[in-house]
Amino acid sequence: MMKPLIILSLLLTILFISGCSDPTPEELAKKSCDCYKEAKSKNNPDNQINETEKCNNQVEYYLSLLDDIGKKNDWTTQQIHDARNRFDNVLNNCNK
Repeated sequence: MMKPLIILSLLLTILFISGCSDPTPEELAKKSCDCYKEAKSKNNPDNQINETEKCNNQVEYYLSLLDDIGKKNDWTTQQIHDARNRFDNVLNNCNK
C-alpha cells in the first residue's frame, strides 16, 4: 500500500535534487487529481479507500514539495501561499 508512495516520493526527490526544472503547482495538482480519479475507478470499496488514502498522502507530499521549491528559489511567504492556492484551485476543480 505505501510502497508505491515511497517509490513516487523517492523519484520526485531525485528529480528535485538533480536540478531538473521544478514542477508547477498546476502540474502537481493534476497528478493528484489523476490519482483521485484512478482511486474512484476501483471496483472494490476497500481498494478505493486504500487508493484514496494514497492520494491524500500524495497531496500532502506535493504541498510540502511546493514549500521546499519556494525555499530553494527564495520565494516570499506570499509567493508560497499563492503557489499553494494555485494547487488548491486545480485540485478543487478536478472532479475527485
